[in-house]
Amino acid sequence: IFQSLAYHLREQPSSNTLIVSTRELPFQGVHQAAHKLKSYLGSEVDQLIWDGVSGLNPDGLGAASGLIKGGGLLFLLLPDLNKFTLQPDADYARMCSEPSELTLYGTRFLQRMLKLIHKHTDVVVFEQSKQVQQTPLSFSGSVTTSNTPAGILPTTDQIKVVNAIQTVALGHRKRPLVIYADRGRGKSSALGLAAAKLYQENQFKVLITAPNRRSCEAAFVHFSKNISSSEKAIVDVSKQLEFIPPDKLIETLPSCHILFVDEAAAIPSPILKRMLDAYPRVVFSTTVHGYEGNGQGFAVRFRKELNTQTPQWKSLSIAQPIRWAEHDPLEHWMSDLLLLNAQLPNIQQDVGSRSNTSIQWHSQDDLVENPTLLKHITALLVLAHYQTSPSDIRLILDHPDIFVATIQSCYLKENLLLGVLLILKEGAVDNSDLAQAILEGRRRPRGHLVPQSLVACTGSKDFLSLTTYRIMRIAVHPERTQQNLGSELIKAAYAHAVKNNIDSLSSSFGLTADLLKFWSKNNFGLLKLGTHKDGASGTQSIIIMRPISQAAKQLFAHYSEKFKQNFIFGFSRQHRSLALDNAFAILKTLTHDKVQIDTLEQAKLYAYAEHFGALEDNLLNLQQLILASVTDRTINNLSKERAHLLIMRIFQGRSVQTCVQALGLEGKKQLDKALRSSIGELLKLSN
Repeated sequence: IFQSLAYHLREQPSSNTLIVSTRELPFQGVHQAAHKLKSYLGSEVDQLIWDGVSGLNPDGLGAASGLIKGGGLLFLLLPDLNKFTLQPDADYARMCSEPSELTLYGTRFLQRMLKLIHKHTDVVVFEQSKQVQQTPLSFSGSVTTSNTPAGILPTTDQIKVVNAIQTVALGHRKRPLVIYADRGRGKSSALGLAAAKLYQENQFKVLITAPNRRSCEAAFVHFSKNISSSEKAIVDVSKQLEFIPPDKLIETLPSCHILFVDEAAAIPSPILKRMLDAYPRVVFSTTVHGYEGNGQGFAVRFRKELNTQTPQWKSLSIAQPIRWAEHDPLEHWMSDLLLLNAQLPNIQQDVGSRSNTSIQWHSQDDLVENPTLLKHITALLVLAHYQTSPSDIRLILDHPDIFVATIQSCYLKENLLLGVLLILKEGAVDNSDLAQAILEGRRRPRGHLVPQSLVACTGSKDFLSLTTYRIMRIAVHPERTQQNLGSELIKAAYAHAVKNNIDSLSSSFGLTADLLKFWSKNNFGLLKLGTHKDGASGTQSIIIMRPISQAAKQLFAHYSEKFKQNFIFGFSRQHRSLALDNAFAILKTLTHDKVQIDTLEQAKLYAYAEHFGALEDNLLNLQQLILASVTDRTINNLSKERAHLLIMRIFQGRSVQTCVQALGLEGKKQLDKALRSSIGELLKLSN
């Protein structure tokens, strides 16, 4: 069959073929490994050959299928279909800590794929034993291929987008535009067309941000195509449409006339909110369905911010495909396989009262046998978390140490999904050599995220030998937030852990003040704060834990205290630029001893508050006063601005200029007055 496929490709010498495999295959084209496919995003191919014998990476397969132009074909090379689902393929090794674990994994994801191969009439199966070699593969009457839509670009939809963006750029401020589109509809290209028009007619500078530059490469291609050579000769047009990563954007706030945010669904809402605060003219563009992120999730998560801050915002949808025709069979098959089109059910106002909800634990076989529930779980996970990807479906179905719980409501004899919880068992690694290698930085095997990270940062190998249930995801239906459903799921996780003699619950996620408040309310404490920001989210990762066993409680008590000491010590060092909301939130989760300040030192503090004495002579006592006020919550009576000022100057040691700019003050004198006044107010509250 290889020879027949090679013959088919030779008959189409002008075709652009991409071959995804870890093996050398006898085909003409560009060979690439699955994990490097992101470099191809934004490009197009005529034929895609995916070597399933090398492994079926769900994320890579979804990404690669979107590269195929209308009229092109996907050739999926698989082992004998009678043996295809007998064992995990090679790509499953990415989920294993050790190669020997591969035999423990299921093949339910592969079984789903096999059923869909046989179910879809547009999928043609060629079997080695039944195909005569040296003859061309024939598709006439057997498969439907979609031709590239007729007409000249830009499409009608793209013209609407360009006109709408012009309205944002030239109209009233604080009226952002949100663009929704499935992949392959040319939304990024439309951004480039709009940027070119804004430059040509108004000389406006446009900034564009996205999770990475590859995501919006098409915008730069079409911007360049629509700028004339004479214009390029006059000015450096690369400065007129400029890419900047999200974290750098919100940190530096560079100037521009209008900001484009591409693949906004893949950027956390707090980061989007800061963009909306800082820039008066913003265009958000996002994929509705696809591995890039979920636009519907973005709409639900971010709509409240838009309604509150910019109630006159507009939205626009792009439906017309560019790379392929509507109702494309490959797009339809891939959406079914990877659940890219999974939708949440609508929930009525009277659904989900606390009296008719229940929590259920689901086996992986249950999820396979209930495809509707699997789709709803996937939709909820994508909606709630910007990093959910097709690979998570395979993990849910086939990982031997994953547990899935849902909270559902019975309404008219139908169970409706209100929330979902994913747990992964980690730890119980009794290997002192491996623990030592992790401690020394020589090994970082896949899996066991929390135990490995804690061994590396604390030096204690006990974290690897104890067991923990890491809560990977927790998601609640957007119509049922603020009803303690998430906390109910955590209670269920705790009971499940106790029942199975697990030492602790844990989790790791990007730090935001609201998330930390939620987990702290559910009795989780901090053990680690990352020092590097995620490029897409602009957040730092944290690790939290809720101990259960006596051994875990002793370990947690010791290292949570160590974390507190290191955090306070590092305030003016590695945590000096930590966002003030996050810094304050962390301080609130820590227990601080009430320090008795003697009469002389207290007199010095009052003298400082009354405009006598120097800040430098009182720093230690001021720090102790603030920590004590955090513990007894008296600091909550200060305004947010005053609390942030105390953190910036007393703990982080930020410069006068930085504090003045951050708090909108007029200068050093006003800053000094505000600081002394804040300390005086805190002293009164503490007595």
